[in-house]
Parts: sequence; structure tokens; C-alpha cells
Amino acid sequence: MTYMPHTTHVYLLLFLLSSMTAVTSVGQVYPDSLLYEQISAFESEKEYDSVVVYADSLIRYAQERNNVYMEANGLLSKARALGRLHQDEEASLAFENALSSYTEVADSLGIGRALFAKGNFLFNNEEFDEAYSTYTQAKPLLEKGNDSSNLAKVISQIGTVLDYQGDFAGAMVYYKEAYALFESLSDSLWMANGLNNIGIMHDFQGNYDEAISYYQQALVLREEIGDRVGVAASLNNIGIVNRIQGNHALALDYYQRALTIREEIGHKRDIATSLNNIGVIMELEGRYEEALEYHERSLALKEELGNKRGIASSALNIGKIHLNQGHYDEALAYFDRALALDEELGDKNGIANSQNAIGSVQLKKGNYDVALTHFFNVLAVKEEVNDPKGKASALINIGSVYENQGLLDDALSFYKEAREINEGLENKSGVATAINNIGDIYAQKEEYAEAISHYLESLNIREALNNKMGMASSLGHLGEAYLKQNEYQEALRYFFQALQLDRELGNKAGIVSRYSSISSVYLELERFDEALFISEDALFLADSIGALTQLSDIHEQRTAIFERKGDYRGALSSYRAHETVEDSLFSSESQSVMAELQERYRTIEQQQQIQILEGQREIQHLWQGGLISGIILISVIAFLGYNGYRNKKDALAQLEETHARLKMTQDKLIHQEKMASLGQLTAGIAHEIKNPLNFVNNFSQLNKELIEELKEIPAFGDEEAKQLIEDLKRNETIVHEHGCRADRIVRSMMQHTHAGNGELNAVNLNRFVDEYVNLAYHGMLAAHTSLKVDIDRQFDERVGVVDLVPQEIGQVLINLMNNAFESMLDKKSSINGSFNPRLSVATRRVENTVEIQIADNGMGISGEVHDKVFEPFFTTKPPGSGTGLGLSMSYEIIVKGHGGQLEFESKEGEGADFLISLPKQGG
Repeated sequence: MTYMPHTTHVYLLLFLLSSMTAVTSVGQVYPDSLLYEQISAFESEKEYDSVVVYADSLIRYAQERNNVYMEANGLLSKARALGRLHQDEEASLAFENALSSYTEVADSLGIGRALFAKGNFLFNNEEFDEAYSTYTQAKPLLEKGNDSSNLAKVISQIGTVLDYQGDFAGAMVYYKEAYALFESLSDSLWMANGLNNIGIMHDFQGNYDEAISYYQQALVLREEIGDRVGVAASLNNIGIVNRIQGNHALALDYYQRALTIREEIGHKRDIATSLNNIGVIMELEGRYEEALEYHERSLALKEELGNKRGIASSALNIGKIHLNQGHYDEALAYFDRALALDEELGDKNGIANSQNAIGSVQLKKGNYDVALTHFFNVLAVKEEVNDPKGKASALINIGSVYENQGLLDDALSFYKEAREINEGLENKSGVATAINNIGDIYAQKEEYAEAISHYLESLNIREALNNKMGMASSLGHLGEAYLKQNEYQEALRYFFQALQLDRELGNKAGIVSRYSSISSVYLELERFDEALFISEDALFLADSIGALTQLSDIHEQRTAIFERKGDYRGALSSYRAHETVEDSLFSSESQSVMAELQERYRTIEQQQQIQILEGQREIQHLWQGGLISGIILISVIAFLGYNGYRNKKDALAQLEETHARLKMTQDKLIHQEKMASLGQLTAGIAHEIKNPLNFVNNFSQLNKELIEELKEIPAFGDEEAKQLIEDLKRNETIVHEHGCRADRIVRSMMQHTHAGNGELNAVNLNRFVDEYVNLAYHGMLAAHTSLKVDIDRQFDERVGVVDLVPQEIGQVLINLMNNAFESMLDKKSSINGSFNPRLSVATRRVENTVEIQIADNGMGISGEVHDKVFEPFFTTKPPGSGTGLGLSMSYEIIVKGHGGQLEFESKEGEGADFLISLPKQGG
């Protein structure tokens, strides 16, 4: 290729040529020094085509004067520039010529520098073995020539090669050696790079606290020297570690700070990276639409830059979101695009990543042979490029295929091999994943002791890493193991712990899984109403994030619940919903299964319809009978005045009773519509408030920690500064407390958006109340294991069956019992003497009503707030502990929704006694 200089460059070259013979009183003007200056300037500006032009001029000038050393310098500059321009053959030739020239003049330092530059060229072309060999040849020559700066850089690059090849321990040794040299040179820029590299090694090995420490030290140095590009990179790295640890709010803050700097600088490639990272956080929190928006913005920038590697990466990320949502065809389209670009670029690692993603889709679709082919291709590539970490990941995926096919021993061998590789790499996160999967195999073999042992080992590693996402996964697997052994209380304990972590992370997909698991426990306990109640929440959340695979599973689960409950209409409805989702997932219908299920339920459904029709006929007969009776009554009134008067009085009473029933029905319909509208409004408001509120709470907590660090700085040691810091600390504590209170209110509002369908169902009241007592108590124990409560149940057998809305009354019972438990917990912590918490739950039949009484021996309610208890947002709890919505909504449900009464008696310091009265309408 021939390079033509720009017009301005021509004038400079003419000046250089004319000055070759120019002599002044001061001395000779040397054009080679001017050429060196221009080459250096163009290199710093990354104008590599101009570097080639001026390097050629320097080479010609050197050849005219037979100056081999100068020629070597020109060849080396040209080689570096050609490498940056991806003119690989010309670059290789220039490097060889430069080395030959330096050898000719016996310049060992020049040879060392040329080898260093050639090593960089090979490294950029991903020829890692050749790069390593070239760097190691350069190292002793630079050391001999006392070129400490380039020596430190070579040592750092050797560490980078080992890093890329998965030898993290070896890389760490070289990175630390390089950092020590940079420190001795007081080279702040390269010291920051060295700290960053050491941080990356700790990151890869799962030492996240150490990684953040090094990243923060690098950040401080980069801020001191004004290296804004480096500052953004450090912020980005700190964000990555926080994301891995599950601190999504902090990660998002660091990513957004990095994005702000990069947008100010205008580096589009870096901006695209930040947009991608923010999209990953949105994806992890189940905010798929927002995640897609960020990834698509990142993709648009990469397309504008023509960055094919970046385009492939964004296509992979967008495809993964579609995969998580169960949109398999869309996912495959993006993965295929990524693969085509990677193949065009010859990017072996990229090809492996794309094939891995395609294999994941095929695994989800049940195409095990196709998935296995892709995963084995990935394994081959990772072995070829000597990427042991990637190899371990591929082995785990292969094991997953065998596990799904029931080939458990084969799967186990792959998982164990992956574990060994990760242990050799000291990749703790990978070790935990492999151990967890090994536990799955033992669980499927019904060797539950071995399974639980592995799950606990995985959990311990993840706790040490503070990997909350992984911890939630391990806890969930422990719950499943206990569920399979019918140890339901242990299963619930682990599921509730996992649920708490998922809620902290905002991991909506995880929350859906926990709800589904808890519902499975209640199904096995034949606590069907509770199972349905929890599964409704799972259904709502899965639908909100568009997780079709989970949505399908939940509908299938609800089919089983309805079937075992004897509600075959509900079972059929749920199965139809399940099939609808399956159709959208796989674009095919299971007609034979659907027909079988419909035939299975048809007889029972017809019987129910017959019963409904018979009921309607009976009502019609009553109306007809009433009309005929009315005619006869009029005749009797005309004939017998006194009897007519008495019968008229009876008829009026019946009419009033009928009117009262109609009025009650009307009130219930109005209440149901009101509750539905209120639920939609509440959900909208709560979701809008939740995001900014999370930032308030997270940053107020972060500020408290920063204030503590501020106190340790000597400059703030005088009394006035200490007082100001204490004032800041108190103010921040108040902000955090009230932020938590607002968060409780929002969560309480969101809970009230799932009130069910508002339909009355005939419920065995004693069994219903007993189930909710257990649900509330186990929920409390998951959060407060130290509070053991004696529960006294006194159920009146005459109560029988009552017509009510199960989800609404269940919520009332949960609210009242949670309040009772919290009141007893407060009392236990406030008294010095012994205290035996006691909850009394009773049902009674009183004429045409039924009563539910819930009494505790907690703190009680003072007389001065007696009239405010049922007011919205009024609470007797301290700030941050209660929302004041529970009793207000409970009152609304009982009085206006069911035509009953909700009353209470309380004496401060001795407890509270709540009484629910409901009309007895059931059989």
C-alpha cells in the first residue's frame, strides 16, 4: 500500500529537505530530529497513516547517510503504525527488518524495545503464545539496558498474557512486580494501571473485597492526575464487582457515573460499554424493557462506529433478554447474528460465546442433541485458545444437557471436572456453581444427605464472597431438597430466606421462583387456599416481567392445586392458560393432551352446570310461587281482613329481608369494583415511587458509611468538625429511618394490589383460619427465629362452612396476626423479666353470625389512639416499622366487603383483642 502525505505534511517535508544543508551560527539543523518529533506527535494522536509517511521519510534519510541505527528506528515506528492499521504482513516484515538493523549495530536495548513492540502486535492479534515468547526475550535486554519504564511495561504485558490464558496466579506475580517498578519510577499513570490489573486478578479469583480495594486505589491515582478516561474505567470496574456481589443499586450508581464522564469526553466506544453495563443491571432486576432500551442504544453506537465485535456482544445481550422472557425465536435471531459476525472476524472466543448462547436456547426447547453439539464446539474452542475458565463453564453446560436427559452419572462427571478446573484457578464463584450442580445430581438420585452437604458447601463459599444472587440460589436448592423429603418446615425456612435475598436484590425472576416453591409446599400440606394465594403473586410478577417460561410453569402448578382442591373448572381454566403460554413459547399446540384433559373434566363440569341450572330453576319456581302466592294473598286479604293484615305484615318483612340482601349484594359489587380500581391505582403509584425510593435508602446508607470514614481523617479531628460530623450523622439517620418507613408503605400498597377475583367461596372456616395461623407464624419465624409463641386454638365446630372471599379474609388474618407477633416481639425486647408470648385464636357461632377472635399479650394499644386505629396510614409502631395501611384495608374488607364488623379491645402493656364478625351465609 502506498501512503500519500497530507498537504500540510508536504510543506513540512519540503522544509526538512531544504534544511538538510542549512547552517546557522548556532549549528546544523538536523531533519531527523524534526522527523522524530513529528512521528512521536502523530503516534500520540493515533494518526497512524501519517506515522507511516514520516517513518518512510526517516528511513530514506537514514539510508542516504548509511545510518543503520536511524533506519532501525524508522522501521520500528513504521511497524508499530502498520500493526495499528491492521496491515499485518507489512507490519511483520517491518518488525523483522527493524530487529535485523538493531542486530547489525549490536544495539541490545533497541532489540529489546523492538521485541516489546512486536510482542504487543502479536498480543493484539491474539497470538498469545508467540507474544509471551517475544516478551520474555525482550525482558532481559531491557533490564540490561536499564530501561526501567519499558521493562515494567513488558513485565505487565507478560502478566496480561497469562491473565488471558487463565493463569491468574502467574499473572498476579508479574502484575505485582510491574507495579513495584512503576512505583519506584513514580509513574502515577502506570501505577494506576498496575493497581487495576491486580484488582482484576482478585476479581477473577472471587476475592471481591480485595478487588474493590485495588480498583479504588487506582481511582484515587487517576483522579489526582486528571486521567478522566482512567477514572471512568475504574468506576466501571468497581461497578462490575458490586454487580457480581448483588449490590445492584451501588453497581448502577458507579456505571452511571462512568457513563456521565464518558459522555462528556465523547468516547463513543466507552459510552457503548457503559450503556451495556447498565442494561445488564436492568436485566438482573427483571426490568427487561429498560434493559432492552439500554442494550439497543449501545448497539446503535457500535453500528455507527462499525465495531463488529461490539455489535456481536450487544446482539448476544439482547438475545439473552429474549431468552429470559421465553422468546426463543427472537433470541435465536440475535444469537445467529452474533455468530455470523464472530465468524467473519475469525474471533474464536466470540464464536464460542455465540454457540454457547445458541446451545442454551436449544436446551430450553428440549433439543438436547443440538444443544450438546454447540456446547462441545464451545469446549473445543476454549481448549484451543487455552481458556480454562471458559472450558469449565462449557463442561457445566454439557453436564446440564446430560442432567436434563436423565444421564446423571455422565452429568456428574462433567460437573466434577469443572469443579477441579475452577479449584485450580482459585475461581471461587465457579467452584460454588459446580458444587451446587453436583448437589442437584445427588438430589435427583434421592441421595439427599449428599445433596444437602453440597448445597451447604456452595452456600458457604457464596456467603464468603457476599454473592447474594448465588446465596439465594443455594438456599432455594436446599429448600427443594427438604421438600422432596417431605420436611416441609425446613423447606419453608430456606425458601423464605431465599425470598428475602431476592427481594433485597430486586431479582424478580428469583422472587417468582420462591413464590412458586412456597406454593408447592402448601400444596403438599393440602393448604390449597394458601398455595393459590402465593401462586397468584407469582403469576402477577411473572406476567409483569414477561417471563413466559415461568408463567407457563405457574399455570401448570395452579392446575394441580385446583385439581386436588376439587375445583375442576379452575383446573381447566389454568390448564388452558398454560397451553396458551406454551403456544406462544413453541408455536405449537398439544391438542391431544388438551383433549384428554377436557374429556377428563367435561363430566364433572357438566354436573356442575346441571347443579347451577337446577339452582336457577329453583329460584324461578320460588319467584313463580311468590307471584301466585301474591295473587292468592290479595284474594285472601279481600275476603279476610284480619288474616290479610297479618299476612301483609309477614310479606312486608320478607320484602324488607329481600331488599336487605339485595343491598348487601350491591354493596359487595361496589366494593369489589372499588377494590379492583384501587388495586390498579395503588400498583401504578407504588411502582413509580419504588425506584426513586430505593436510591434514597441506598444512598442514605452509603452516606452513613462515608461519614464514619470521614471521622477517621485527621483533618477533621477538631471539636467543631466533630460536632458537624455528628450532626450530619444524625440527619442521615433520620433520612434513612423515614426512607425505610416510606418503603414499608409502598410495599404494603403493592401487597394490596393482589386481592383476588372478589368472588365469594364456601370455606370451612376453622380449617381456613388454622391454615392462616400457620402461614403467619412460619413467615414470622423466617424473620425472627428467636420469638417462640404459644398458640392457643379454640375452634367452634358449629361454625361450619362460611361464604367469603378467601384471599381478602386471609389478608386480614395475616395483618392482625403479624401485628400481634410484632407487638409481642417489642414487649419481649423491652422488659427485663421473663415473658412468654401467647396468641389466642378462636372461632364461635353466634346466631346468624360467626366470629373470629385474635388476642395477644403484647404491648397493647393506648386509649388515646383508640379511635384512630382504623384510619389510613395511622400506626402505633415507631417510624420505619409500620405503614398504617394494614388495619385500614382490613376494616374495609370486613365491614364494606363482607357486611361484617371489626372491633377491638386493648389495655396498654397487656395486649390487644380483635374480634371479626361475619354473616353466616354458608351451608
